[in-house]
Amino acid sequence: MDENNAIEQLASKARKKLGLSHPPVDPIKALEGYQLSLPDEPLEEILAGAGLTDDQITKIDAMVDMRDKSVYVREGMHDRQKNWGYLHELAHRVVPTHRDLLYRCSIFRLSPSVQKQFEREADEFAAEVFFFGKEFIEDAMSLPFGLSSPLQLANGRYDVSLHAAFNRYVKQNPNNCCLLISSAVDSKNIGMSDIELKYYIPSNGFKVHIPPHQKASFDSNVGALFNSGKLSSVTEHEFILGGENPRIFDANSFTNGYNIFTLIWNPRPTKIDRE
Repeated sequence: MDENNAIEQLASKARKKLGLSHPPVDPIKALEGYQLSLPDEPLEEILAGAGLTDDQITKIDAMVDMRDKSVYVREGMHDRQKNWGYLHELAHRVVPTHRDLLYRCSIFRLSPSVQKQFEREADEFAAEVFFFGKEFIEDAMSLPFGLSSPLQLANGRYDVSLHAAFNRYVKQNPNNCCLLISSAVDSKNIGMSDIELKYYIPSNGFKVHIPPHQKASFDSNVGALFNSGKLSSVTEHEFILGGENPRIFDANSFTNGYNIFTLIWNPRPTKIDRE
């Protein structure tokens, strides 16, 4: 059995144990189902008391204490971010290798490669529980292609963060597509913002490499839409990726005020390439 199948099966068993038959998931009740409590002590105090450095503390948004059977999350996060943190930490309680090792020692005493594996598996477990395995993508594929569909499901039936819903939508999508996650940065044109790529998430069939930290200027298609405030709803446009062989994509974009999400698909040569 490969790693992904093992996590899927553990998540499926957890849903059955918790009596979850349809979304949305109540993460607080899920924790209670595994006898995990939510003490009032601030996460920062718990981490400081564990002897972690300030740098380590700032990188942690949630933590599970296996011995005390307690889960802590950082204050000030959006409720949906907290909810993701709850199920992420629940994964450490459910996945046997996580539970056994973390009962004996802090995750920071594990090798970087094991830490990375544990965090990846915990996120996958949370996604499998929140999105009911393949149910989310089946619901999404019954709707028109584009960001509007996972946005509708995230704000409605599944009640999850947009980032998690967009991520799931692309990773499980049978279409060749890619999600660009960007942020607004100051432009040389005062009062305007350029758009800088932070990272991207491809579907299985999307094979175009996208170098990191590319910028779209304030007057590019996506830059102009962002600066005009039009990305508060999903907006269709074209998107050009530069390099030696520039390509133009069909695209739509949306911003939640923190990140700019751009879904791209259908690559084709630019007009310059055809000349």
